[in-house]
Amino acid sequence: MDEIPTITIYSRGHPLETIILGMNKLNMGQVDAALEIYVEQNGTVVGTILGVTNDAAVFTPTENWTRDLGFEENTVHFVTWEEIRTLLGIKP
Repeated sequence: MDEIPTITIYSRGHPLETIILGMNKLNMGQVDAALEIYVEQNGTVVGTILGVTNDAAVFTPTENWTRDLGFEENTVHFVTWEEIRTLLGIKP
C-alpha cells in the first residue's frame, strides 16, 4: 500500500505561521501582495487564504471555505516562498 503524504497548513494567527514567515524573511502583508500578483497572472481569485506550510502560502478561490466543504471540488493553490519572492522582486 502506498503512503499518502500529509501536509500541515498553519492557519492565520497560528504561532508557527509567524515563525515560518520569519524563516523566509517575509511578512503576511508581503504574502498578500504576492498572492494578488499571482492571481492576476493566473486568472484566479483569492477566496480564502488557508495559511502557510513550510514550503508555501496556501489559498483557495472558494470564498469562506470551511473544512466541511472539503477539497474534492475545491482547487487549492500552493505558492512557494521562492515564487512569492520572485513575484515581489526580492532577490535571493
